[in-house]
Amino acid sequence: QGHACAICKSPERIMTGDGQVRSLSVDHDHATGDIRGLLCATCNMMLGYAKDKRDILRAGIHYLDIHEAKKSGGAEIINIHRKESK
Repeated sequence: QGHACAICKSPERIMTGDGQVRSLSVDHDHATGDIRGLLCATCNMMLGYAKDKRDILRAGIHYLDIHEAKKSGGAEIINIHRKESK
């Protein structure tokens, strides 16, 4: 995986109390226990707070899209995220 997070592709940036960079977190499926990959602390927390629920993550993307469109002059958004959830 190249010492980088499977989601954001960045190396870990969080430091431990003694000034060392943390190791990437081993992400796993909570239902099966299967290992999915290595994640930085930020991406691991994102999935954890969303409880691995794709609908919550998609809703978060949609929310950001709406506010980005408002910022760029109110361009209409085509909701491609609905297609993914079916």
